[in-house]
Amino acid sequence: MHDDSIRAFSYSHNGQALLSVDKLGMIKYFTPHLTNIHGFQGHREACHGAAWSPNDEKFVTGGDDGLVKIWSYREAREEKVLSGECIVYPQKPPDARPRMGCQVRRLASDKGARCFRK
Repeated sequence: MHDDSIRAFSYSHNGQALLSVDKLGMIKYFTPHLTNIHGFQGHREACHGAAWSPNDEKFVTGGDDGLVKIWSYREAREEKVLSGECIVYPQKPPDARPRMGCQVRRLASDKGARCFRK
């Protein structure tokens, strides 16, 4: 499990994995039965959000370090970093139209980041 408080968690769309982030900036993967699969340092400071892409191949995290990071799930590898104060929401925004792929959009009104179909 985590060494500090869990700040956010999200089940994959297919229900095969649980992603959690904590106050130390750690990212951990679990099975649906809460067996720890993998863990790594994702942010320098606390993470406060996590969300999956629609195909479960990528996920996005937001941290108190002011970064939003897009990760490859299978490789546990950072793919892209967006800077600025952001919040990651696990749901699709109401104005999102179903399309292919995954996109993180920074919203001016609440400085949020949402992962949804592009």
